[in-house]
Amino acid sequence: MPGLIDSHFHSMYNIDTPVTYELHHGITSFRDPGHPFKYYQPVMDFDGMLPRVFLCGAHLDGPPPVWPDQAVVVRDVQHARETVREHVRQGASAIKVYFRLPLEHVKAVCEEAGNQVVLVTAHLELVDADAAIRAGVRGIEHVTSFGTALADPEHVKHFKDSVQEDSNARRRLRHWLWSTLDLERSGRVESLIQLLVEKDVVVSPTLAIFEARQGVNDGTEEKEKAFKNMKRFVSMCHQAGVRIVVGSHTTAPFAEKGRAYQRELEILKECGLSPMELIQAATHHNAEFFNIQDRLGTIEKGKLADLILIDGDPSKDMGDLNKVSGVMLNGIWVDMPSY
Repeated sequence: MPGLIDSHFHSMYNIDTPVTYELHHGITSFRDPGHPFKYYQPVMDFDGMLPRVFLCGAHLDGPPPVWPDQAVVVRDVQHARETVREHVRQGASAIKVYFRLPLEHVKAVCEEAGNQVVLVTAHLELVDADAAIRAGVRGIEHVTSFGTALADPEHVKHFKDSVQEDSNARRRLRHWLWSTLDLERSGRVESLIQLLVEKDVVVSPTLAIFEARQGVNDGTEEKEKAFKNMKRFVSMCHQAGVRIVVGSHTTAPFAEKGRAYQRELEILKECGLSPMELIQAATHHNAEFFNIQDRLGTIEKGKLADLILIDGDPSKDMGDLNKVSGVMLNGIWVDMPSY
């Protein structure tokens, strides 16, 4: 198979995690959507075998920033454009906007990113997803980024007011907001999904990090209902033809250490993706999301030799993706652990 690609992986100041969590499990490329370049200096200095690393640079946020040490706080439209240009100059292959960035600045970022021929992806909480997409955003990180574009206005107001006052409120209110949805009857679902298809937006839902089970850990009936709605929305997107990709977010509550990517695949299967569609989401579609489809994502003459060997047939049983027996990176076999 082609090497797997992870659309959402964080590994700041770290060499071991990209190898043990990703490379040894057949993931030969990943993107960190939104951390400063300096966090990856150990990677840049390392001369051993690592997955291919694609960076966005520090995410672009508004005041007060959610993660001050990880963000560029955009002052105005001109600063937004300058930041995009500087990020691309330093090697950013995409730009990430964060949830406190106002819509007018999101639009400026998208316009300049278009000039630089890079894509803008977004983590949203305060700006509605449909507005961000119309402004030019072409990637959505996290299924929860769609909540305010789907929920009733009254619930959205409570959510936004709370998060505007305290960014951490999003953690306790995301599942609440999603638990209020009636996706089968909502008049907002169809138009949003149509927009995703029309604008060819790529969705990296990272469902595994939001997984909730009643009575397990801090799982409640409300959280379990919310998670079912998240899965249902992704299923509806898939049925409509929205491009879904696979992102692990490094760890997930119901995944073994180093297996968040595999858990994401399992949940996407529950959303209705067939084994072959999952393989495409993990390889070719992610390559398109990274704009590297001319080099990676499929096995074709002239492409780079990032390949994996599987003891089984994942086109029939996705569980076989846990049976990676060999990884080739750029034509060189990777030393695999003995376990």
